[in-house]
Amino acid sequence: MTAARAFFVMLLLAALTAPGFADMDAALDLTDEATEALEDGKVEKAQELFREAPEEEAGCIPARSGLGEALLTEGKIKEAVIAFRKVVRTVEADAGIPSAWKKHAKTARKHLDEHDKNGAALEQMVDDHVDKVFRVATKYRTKDPDLSARALDIVLTLRPGHARANELLESMSRKGARKEAIFDGKQISDWDGGRGQWWAVEEGVIVGETKGVATYIRNQKEIEGNFDVIMEARIATVYDESPFVALMASWKAEFDHSRLGTLSGALRWFEYKSENEKDRVFMKDAGGLKRPYDPAKWTVYELRYREDYIHAFLNGREVHKIKRAEGRAGGYVGILAQGCRAEIKRLDVLYR
Repeated sequence: MTAARAFFVMLLLAALTAPGFADMDAALDLTDEATEALEDGKVEKAQELFREAPEEEAGCIPARSGLGEALLTEGKIKEAVIAFRKVVRTVEADAGIPSAWKKHAKTARKHLDEHDKNGAALEQMVDDHVDKVFRVATKYRTKDPDLSARALDIVLTLRPGHARANELLESMSRKGARKEAIFDGKQISDWDGGRGQWWAVEEGVIVGETKGVATYIRNQKEIEGNFDVIMEARIATVYDESPFVALMASWKAEFDHSRLGTLSGALRWFEYKSENEKDRVFMKDAGGLKRPYDPAKWTVYELRYREDYIHAFLNGREVHKIKRAEGRAGGYVGILAQGCRAEIKRLDVLYR
């Protein structure tokens, strides 16, 4: 194992052992083999292994970068350009990428400047367009919020991770709402549910740590009307095959509530009606969403209850909505952990 690979594996295992990253070790093994093959002049073998590595884990940036280098070695400029574009796009779309891997994006950009003049011109056109659309979003954020939101959606589609667009979207979604912190950052001693050995507050963060069991806690104040419930959480450590962290809103009972969270590496939204009746209204792998996310990093889960609909948001972006049933007029707010160390640093309600 190379020293670089050992560092990457250690870094990733420390940050994440959740599903979706379970095959990074295999991807890095293949990347090491490919790098050695390339150094030995076995270019075709190197390309084969570099292509195989992302099949194990799509986020393996060293493999994508290595493929570009191998293709350049054979003079396959067009294919190399495609590989380097993927490196740049992947790094730009994931703010949580290991810092040591960002050098691959820097190298990829240099290759693109040299070999992809038309692509560089296109990127500049996109940047210019994004700037113009963002100016529209800024100009109409008060006069026409819907138009501004549409403009921000275009910006974030073209440039995922656009910091100013995300900040503006966040500020717009909060304007005019009265915020109340359900978790004060200090204690959960007056909350109901299965605390005991499973729940605690550590350095201002709620920690639910369970193995082989699902457990929840909830506040003691009911919420009604139009409101948003926001949870910022992460799965810090995985213990079982089905790790789960979830926001439980409009909570009437253990089997009567809305539940939004990450289960086994997928975003899932359940509507519980009784112990034997529930609807899975949405499910999609974390990496398969239009805007992928990493459950091991701080993620914002949000349920917005309005007169006619319930909207589910992830990191400030709407992912799904359903009709609001009469039984969802309101209730308590809870959080759930299962088979993992779940950490929750924010739990708020916004009254609309």
